[in-house]
Amino acid sequence: MTISELGSLGEFVSAVAVLVTLIYLSVQVRQAKLQAATAQAQLRQDSGRAMLMHLTQPALGSLIAEVNAQTGHTMDWQVSLERELGLNSDQAHRLAWWCFVQMRYFETYLSLGDPPNERFRHNLKINFQQPFVRVWWQDGKSHFKPETVALMDDIVREIEEETRKRSVVEAR
Repeated sequence: MTISELGSLGEFVSAVAVLVTLIYLSVQVRQAKLQAATAQAQLRQDSGRAMLMHLTQPALGSLIAEVNAQTGHTMDWQVSLERELGLNSDQAHRLAWWCFVQMRYFETYLSLGDPPNERFRHNLKINFQQPFVRVWWQDGKSHFKPETVALMDDIVREIEEETRKRSVVEAR
C-alpha cells in the first residue's frame, strides 16, 4: 500500500468518524431538549400541587378572599364563578384556582410535544362537561397558550353541540 492509498484510507476513516460524531451529538441534543422539557413540566406540576395544598387551608382561602375584597383585586374568573354560580368569594377563589391548576396540567402535557390522543381529549372533555369549568374557562383562558386555548375551545364546542343535539332529541 502506498502513502497515497494510506492517505485516502485515513481521509475515509476520518469522514466516517465525523459522521458518527455528528449523529451522536444530534441524539444527545435531542435527549437534552426532552429532559429540559420534562423538568419544566415537572416543575409546573409541583408548583400546581403546592398551590392546591395551600388552597385546602381554610384560613388562607378566606384571607385571600378578604384581602381581594378590600383591595378590589379579584380575578375575572373568580367573579364569573361568584356571579354565575352564586358562590361566596372564598369558594369562588378556591374553585377558580383549582380550575387553573387543572388546565395548567393539561397545557403542560401538551407542551411536551405529543399530540393529544383520544384518552387525553376524553379527560379534557370530562372536565369541561362540568358547567362551572366552562364558566371559569371564558375568563380564564387568556392565561394559556394559543394552541391550548384552540384545543380546549374545540372541546367546549363539541360539548355544546352534543348538548344541543340531546336537547333536540329530548324535546321530541
